[in-house]
Amino acid sequence: MKRMRRLLGAVFLALTLCGGWTTAGAAELDRGVLQVSQGWVRKGETVDVTFSLDGARDIQDGINVLMGTLTYNQAVFQPLTAADIAAAADWDDVYYNPDTGRLLVISRAGDRDGGEVFRFKLKANASLSPAETAIAFSEVQASEGQGDLQPDAAQVPVQVISDQVSSGGGNPPAAGNGDAAAENAGQPPRRPPPRRALPLWASTRCPRGTAPASSSPGASCC
Repeated sequence: MKRMRRLLGAVFLALTLCGGWTTAGAAELDRGVLQVSQGWVRKGETVDVTFSLDGARDIQDGINVLMGTLTYNQAVFQPLTAADIAAAADWDDVYYNPDTGRLLVISRAGDRDGGEVFRFKLKANASLSPAETAIAFSEVQASEGQGDLQPDAAQVPVQVISDQVSSGGGNPPAAGNGDAAAENAGQPPRRPPPRRALPLWASTRCPRGTAPASSSPGASCC
């Protein structure tokens, strides 16, 4: 009996010195992911944005709360409101403070798989200058019931296209035949050669096998 107690004591001491007991399969979230419906925006256009969690592992009780700070360039996009944000299928409620950009999403049942959390729409202003901007969701925190998780922040670039750029993308005109193609290529247009005037006698029409008697207008045929 004493020998068994000594053995258990030695095991407990070894675990204490090596860092104590460990919990197998601790919950993890690698990062957040932002995706946009298109990577560019023109004046008045709307961009659809989704936020998802990637790399969810060993989530036991489900993620009930996720919060973070949403940032975007207000010189490019109109102010975002809570009405522009919607929770994904496994999430219930969204709370958003437009003054601070803080966003809170709640799932009563708990999300065990990660995936999409919320989506929102950003509408571009009426006047834009060409630039590259970004939409970001940072200071991300999630609660799994067993503890807090801190996935990496998410950011996605968006190219701003100026009012002056045509919707066709500024492609050069297609090459073709005729004066239009020459002018587009920077070359002077080709002019047809001048028509040679016919002699007056040529206006006299004679039957086949005969010719005008002279070069005078109206000459008889012979």
